Amino acid sequence: MPGPAAKQDKSMLLPARTQRLAGRRFVANEIRRELLTFTDQCGLTQRAKSMTRAFAVRLLSLYLTVAFVSFAQTPGSDNDATAAVTGVWRGNSNCMVKPSPCHDEVNVYRIAKVNGKPNIVSVTADKIVDGKEVVMGTLESKYDPQKHSLDSLDGRFHFTVDGNKMEGALTLPDGTVYRRIHLKRDYQGQER
Repeated sequence: MPGPAAKQDKSMLLPARTQRLAGRRFVANEIRRELLTFTDQCGLTQRAKSMTRAFAVRLLSLYLTVAFVSFAQTPGSDNDATAAVTGVWRGNSNCMVKPSPCHDEVNVYRIAKVNGKPNIVSVTADKIVDGKEVVMGTLESKYDPQKHSLDSLDGRFHFTVDGNKMEGALTLPDGTVYRRIHLKRDYQGQER
């Protein structure tokens, strides 16, 4: 004799995503059934009924497509906001503290997503010396999509992102702005 566990609703055993999809199918079937009933009760000609049903089928197909796409997008897939900053950025940086060992520079920043770390990117900063790129260093930074800001994890670099422009600064531990950085996205230099 089956126990209480055998009488358990099978829908409870299905993953939540499968239950959502089943619910959407149920809604789609209910819409279709209501439309067929509506066209039968309106006294429409046979041609008008078939046109209305054809429109309903198209509308239903659109609904199911949208439902499937939203079902396919799961949290943590590739919905990371770092796409707003990844790529190659070129510009210059100006020294704000003079006299100092700092020099104005032409820069190239290469920003790449860090796998497994949401909204974290790797920033490799180069300067141009005698027409060649010289790597100054690489550090991880966090992108905040609400504030449109990119901040190094060590707190020294802060950038504000505005579309294809990025303005930032290198700040010393005492709060002194040591360098101002002005960058623009370089679509031609993007790795594909």
